[in-house]
Amino acid sequence: MLPDESVEEFRAIYKKYYGEDISADDAREMARRLLMLYEILAKSIPGESHQHRGSRRPSSTSSR
Repeated sequence: MLPDESVEEFRAIYKKYYGEDISADDAREMARRLLMLYEILAKSIPGESHQHRGSRRPSSTSSR
C-alpha cells in the first residue's frame, strides 16, 4: 500500500497536468496501476540485468 504522502503527491501532479482534482482512493488506485505497469515494462527489457537499469547508456556502436 502506498504511503499517504505519496498519494497526496500523485494527486498534486495529476491536478497540475490535468487540471482536475481526484479523490485519494482514485489517486491510490491510479498510482498502483502505474507502478504495476512500470514493473512489467522494467522486466521486459531484453538483455538488461536488474542492477544496471538505472545507468543504462546508449551504445556508441548503434546502427543509426
